[in-house]
Amino acid sequence: MSAAEQFKNLTRDAVKGFISNLSDEEKQKVLNWSERAVVIRTDNTLTKKEKLTALSQLENSELAIFLFSKIATALKNKIWTNQSWARRLGFVGLATGISFGGAAVGIATMGAGIGVPLVLMTAAGGVVLGAAIDEIKKEI
Repeated sequence: MSAAEQFKNLTRDAVKGFISNLSDEEKQKVLNWSERAVVIRTDNTLTKKEKLTALSQLENSELAIFLFSKIATALKNKIWTNQSWARRLGFVGLATGISFGGAAVGIATMGAGIGVPLVLMTAAGGVVLGAAIDEIKKEI
């Protein structure tokens, strides 16, 4: 299994675990937020800056920030902490490839309000949004 496939599977597992602990009301809020984020993310009429601004202004962003932080922690434990150094280097390469080059550093240093919209612009953000939408629709 490639590193990208493993990342997708681990992300789905992390999302599923997070979603299962939400109330129906919270699930609906995350679903609505995720669907709006996908629309913004895929809108070709908006510039990257406009997309980032729109994503950061979505209602119920606190749930999305919580979602991404929980998923990041779960992925860190599965992808990083419990892996050999060779495997870690492979994931570093994957993460670099799917990010905006140096913008991945900005995710950690700029705070959740900036970091969440920025990560949504990467392929990893698309994986998380897709997994969240799919898993919530299965449960609702």
